[in-house]
Amino acid sequence: MTFRIALKSIQEKCGIAAVIAPPGRDAAPVAAAMGAELVHRGQDGGGMAGKPMGQPFRVHKAIGTFDAIFHSAEVLQQLGISGEIAVSHTRYRTMGLADDVSYAQPVIVTEAGRTLVGGHNGNIANYADLQKELPSGGDYLDSYGNVDRAGKRMPPLDSEILFRRIARADGATWAERIANGLKGAEGAYSLIIATEEDEVFALRDPWGIRPLSWGKAKGYYLVASESCVLDSQRAVDQHEIRPGEMWRFRPGAEPERIELASGRERKYCDFEDWYFSFGPSVRNGVEVGAIRKQCGVELAREEVESGRLVNADIVIGVPETGRTGAITFARALGLDYDDGIYKGRSTKQTRRTFIEMSDLLRQQGGEHKYKLSRTLRDKVVYVVDDSSVRLTTWRILFRNMREFFGVREIHARSLAPKFIRPCVLGVNINEREELGAVEKRDGAWRVRSDESIARRVGADSVAFLSMAGRAAVRSHFEEAPEAFCGYCHGDDGPPFDFNRYDPEKRLEQYSPADAPARRP
Repeated sequence: MTFRIALKSIQEKCGIAAVIAPPGRDAAPVAAAMGAELVHRGQDGGGMAGKPMGQPFRVHKAIGTFDAIFHSAEVLQQLGISGEIAVSHTRYRTMGLADDVSYAQPVIVTEAGRTLVGGHNGNIANYADLQKELPSGGDYLDSYGNVDRAGKRMPPLDSEILFRRIARADGATWAERIANGLKGAEGAYSLIIATEEDEVFALRDPWGIRPLSWGKAKGYYLVASESCVLDSQRAVDQHEIRPGEMWRFRPGAEPERIELASGRERKYCDFEDWYFSFGPSVRNGVEVGAIRKQCGVELAREEVESGRLVNADIVIGVPETGRTGAITFARALGLDYDDGIYKGRSTKQTRRTFIEMSDLLRQQGGEHKYKLSRTLRDKVVYVVDDSSVRLTTWRILFRNMREFFGVREIHARSLAPKFIRPCVLGVNINEREELGAVEKRDGAWRVRSDESIARRVGADSVAFLSMAGRAAVRSHFEEAPEAFCGYCHGDDGPPFDFNRYDPEKRLEQYSPADAPARRP
């Protein structure tokens, strides 16, 4: 198995949650409600695990949106999901068949006579190395040996490899086994681990790539990928789990903090703020919505300073994540803002097209996802989006705006910089061929000009927030720009050897004119 296959096949970003209830109380209904609020992080399957104190785990996983699978207390009762401990997971599927639950979570594993249930948000880049350390090279893995419709063997689930490694690790306690089992793991991992000893551990990798928070609500302890989920349960005393930090929870006991790793370089994921996280969520003490607003302000500043300012009639934002920055962009330029674009209300239309598994599904979703206002007719319009990675949405949206709604001029702006590299840390950007902002010329990868991208998507002009603008946004909130992973933008990522996981990195020939601008 080559790392090229690993890069292409396993990419996951999911939503995880756990509830630890007081003795004698049921955590499952609360965990189900929290999982339903994390569907924006994964909509292609879900699962739950429940454990009454002193009893075995019960796990159920299925394909579909989490809220459709676990839609009532009666369903949980029928499935036998109950107990003081409950874990939920929303699946971001980029591999396997549509009806294949082999890669859904939570994962239950038994190794060396020990059992744990785990939920993972992220991606283990060197999973193939870790698999070789398991007995028989891991050929007994539950997720090993599956084939697609073409008969091609699919790689095993990186999460299962990691959890089996933890279960087998040396240590007198689960905390020690977790610490030992994580040694040598390269990648992104926010984890929830429930053990047979009625413990729940919640932790983040040393670089803090993926988010994770916990809080307390009426005697229940709640853990979730995003703080807004804790807000919905009226959780107080909320804590963002720090990079390299682990918390231990037990029914009826106070949480215990355990430091796993310290002194590491922080590399928070940029894309969490551009797209994935919900606006009210807090990361590193800053609300995600506030970051998007500042991106709009900075983008407007660059619009003026670059001399590309357009005499537009209105500014419209692409819902949902582009709208916040579009409003501040319009305000900073003294232009009118209008919704203009509306997201459909059916379940199919509210799905996030970026995280669909295939380009065909993304195109089908893009065709029917948005509704346009007739007030756009004959207008010169700024269209502000959170980002544009594959350019699929822009191509479809702009064509419809011109052909069916008579928009006169379209000037597309992105609140995020150009995406010029694939991601191996949990975002479904698998290969450079998918990226709309790069092309292969004369055997080397180069960044497309704004003019070239505008022609591809059918816009009159296109511009992206610069890397200098990205740094300015971070500095505005007194955050160090270098503390964020910008590998997908052509900047630095965590201190891994990315040449192992990104074989075509050696073919980058980004000239100074093409490369993202950097602020001193």
